[in-house]
Amino acid sequence: MPSNLARRLIFVAATASKAWEPLSVDLAGHTPYLFAAALVLCEVTKLAVLLPALALSQPLQQHQQHISWRTSALHYGSPSLSLAICNLCLGYAVPRLGALLYQIFFQLATVSATGLLAMALLSERVTAAQWAALALLTAGSLGAIAARTSGGGGGGGGSTDAGWPPPAAAVLLTLLGAIALSLNTVLSERAARDAPNRSTLRQSVDISAWGVAATAALLCGLHGADIATGATSLLAGFGQPGPWLVIVSIAAADLTMVVFCMADGLGANAYSVSRALAMVASVPLAHLALGSRVSAAFAASSAAVAAGGYLFALHKPERQPLVHRSSDPCLSSLASDTAPLMEGRTHAGAVELSVSDRSSREIE
Repeated sequence: MPSNLARRLIFVAATASKAWEPLSVDLAGHTPYLFAAALVLCEVTKLAVLLPALALSQPLQQHQQHISWRTSALHYGSPSLSLAICNLCLGYAVPRLGALLYQIFFQLATVSATGLLAMALLSERVTAAQWAALALLTAGSLGAIAARTSGGGGGGGGSTDAGWPPPAAAVLLTLLGAIALSLNTVLSERAARDAPNRSTLRQSVDISAWGVAATAALLCGLHGADIATGATSLLAGFGQPGPWLVIVSIAAADLTMVVFCMADGLGANAYSVSRALAMVASVPLAHLALGSRVSAAFAASSAAVAAGGYLFALHKPERQPLVHRSSDPCLSSLASDTAPLMEGRTHAGAVELSVSDRSSREIE
């Protein structure tokens, strides 16, 4: 278990990286480059970090069963594609909306879409407290937009901020990116249920590997013809620091999320606090890095949006432990292998303490 200092450092790193991620895209807006190419390099960077970590953790991985490439594509390819679409929308929308206004639209759409998708795909219900949190988040979003409309600041101050009203295409792509991220979250959670004895690190490697394929496919689909004819250079702009700043920032935000899932003493609630604080931290960071003018009304509305997002995640209903029966025979085998553990039995049959009870006592 990591020390208290290590947990604090992980928390600070995750919060700072999530706050900085859209700001880095805004800051790099002056440099013309292919954002899709930057996403491919981002996924390669994540793999370069995760693969050595997986190799060093072989004693923990040796009892895990391998799954077929078809199963891997089904369960990890889909969330990888969703995340690639989300990041691609980020690269288009932020320079046109500004980092702060993008955060407002994105937070509102993400929380709403995640709740609806969890109801549809995971059979989870939305509690009364979550509806109240969603109302607070919506009110904060409307307040931030009103502050922006009245000239109170908060658009971003980035390279290509188009002012008010924002471009409709940028708003729509922000909403699409938020839905894609929500779908990524729900599909990743379902994949984890289908393979409960595959570690978070192993699944993160699978998702990043498919992420390289997904981002490369998007790059070819969007710019393949221009690259083939020489009308566009694949690595144009990468001699400047801006695109590399974007690559490192997005990779850091994704990797710190993985560390949050793996570290004892942290978890979903702590990550919800981190994301809420990241939204609040974006305001002073935008002022320092981009020179954005931020009014008190916009800052207060942003804090309300952050609080609504945190409270929505905090009051997520607890799920009863169960062994998910997947239609895939390989994942069904993985799930069945963990059934004795979920029932609280040991190999000797002497301990009748359930996994959920044990986890609860460790947290307490």
